[in-house]
Amino acid sequence: MNLNSKLSKILLAASLGMGFAFGAMALPEDARQPIYVDADKAEIDKSTGVTIYKGNVIINQGSMKILADQVTIFNQEKKVSRIVAKGNKGQAQYQQKPNSEKDLVIAKADTIEYLVGKETLHLLDNAYLLQDGATVKGHRIDYDVRASMATATGQGDKGEKANSRIQVVIPAKQLNREDK
Repeated sequence: MNLNSKLSKILLAASLGMGFAFGAMALPEDARQPIYVDADKAEIDKSTGVTIYKGNVIINQGSMKILADQVTIFNQEKKVSRIVAKGNKGQAQYQQKPNSEKDLVIAKADTIEYLVGKETLHLLDNAYLLQDGATVKGHRIDYDVRASMATATGQGDKGEKANSRIQVVIPAKQLNREDK
């Protein structure tokens, strides 16, 4: 088996774990779709279980898309345990359609971390989440995939953006007002 063929199989195996990682917040058919990874470079370290994709990384599987400058996949016991997407020139972005009746969930941040076992998405630094037409912005947003619930925090007393607050926009159609 030549090196390119072996590398392709390793990349495919590492990528396949991602389908299971994001499956809970996806259209059911997303998990049955192939995973496409496009990057400038890939580094695989089987001894540590870490795969790093670098340079304009684009990962697609069905309605799921990840855009980042770097994506690191951590494996424990031959299963994906954590995925970290980072932006250098721009923000990392994640999007996926949770079901056929809902719009895309779009998440952006300087760093996006997904903890597979906990099904939790952490948006770190300049975090933004769009779900069902509502937006949340803050320093950090933690998104519980199973519960479809987000917790946002401001910068607090760190750095020059001391006491920055979160921003939430709720569309008028979600206010359930009755016209009089």
